[in-house]
Amino acid sequence: MRIPRKWLAGAVIAVVVAVMAAGLALGYFGAAETVKALSIEGIKLNSIYVLHHAYGVGMNVSFKVSNPSGNDAELRNVTYEIMVNGVKVAEVGGQELSVGSSMSSEVSLQFSISDNKSLNVVEEALKSGRMDLGVKAHVTMPATWFGVAEFMNLERTLSATSSVNVNQILGAGKPNATTAPLTASQPPFKVVKVVWFAGGKEVYEVKRNTEVDLWIKIQANRDLSGNEEVRIFIVGDYKFFPDGEEKSFTIAPIMHKGETAVYRFTFTAKHHWALRGYYVEIGWKKTVCTGHYGCKQVIESFYTMKNSYPPRLKVD
Repeated sequence: MRIPRKWLAGAVIAVVVAVMAAGLALGYFGAAETVKALSIEGIKLNSIYVLHHAYGVGMNVSFKVSNPSGNDAELRNVTYEIMVNGVKVAEVGGQELSVGSSMSSEVSLQFSISDNKSLNVVEEALKSGRMDLGVKAHVTMPATWFGVAEFMNLERTLSATSSVNVNQILGAGKPNATTAPLTASQPPFKVVKVVWFAGGKEVYEVKRNTEVDLWIKIQANRDLSGNEEVRIFIVGDYKFFPDGEEKSFTIAPIMHKGETAVYRFTFTAKHHWALRGYYVEIGWKKTVCTGHYGCKQVIESFYTMKNSYPPRLKVD
């Protein structure tokens, strides 16, 4: 018996449709299973720091995206939202991420925060010493027909939160940026007086972007021949964060013991939400020898302005 061509054509079409439907179903359910299984784990705050040349703070956050499914996950247009105490403070987008089957991929995000609302949230967390650090990842994963052709995109939002001890990240103290181990040697001079000037008069408080003259009067402890390098540091006094050098100057005094001299240095007072003001620290370059470890040059601090306002310069 001869099978009609129409029947053969119909059978072929039915097989093709069945194969296509099977491929679409496998592609869809495989992608759906994979994207559903994804999760965020191990959120860490690696660092939080002042952006000394900008109004804001920087953060480095890392975490893992885990894929326990039996399929590889190729994620596109991944957008990450960073949350502090439930409030969105930053967004990093437009990234791609591959996570192998039964594997995890490490994600590290470096970003800055500069808007007042987000900075207020971060400041409250810094005051308390702890923050709930959250990450939301908006991911897109394509479903493919037998791994050959993409026919639709599946979207999902992953989220996780971790409690972070901010004090542990920042460190227990606020070390001065210039201090080196003290030795018994006598510094080249003593500081007699330090004065801030702006607008032709002595000041202890200025507005942002004000040009300030720093006047320092010194008295030599011994004869100085100009071969000892002394560094004058203008240091930013920050809330929560380690203090940071804003500007430095180098001098090499030539003086007899007991003589006095006055130096002037100029800088511009900037404004930062975490900045209280400025103070002066002075150090001298010297060679320190430590037994079997040989000798090295260090900047040894011998003067730090009193920790009060005044004499420190407040910036409004």
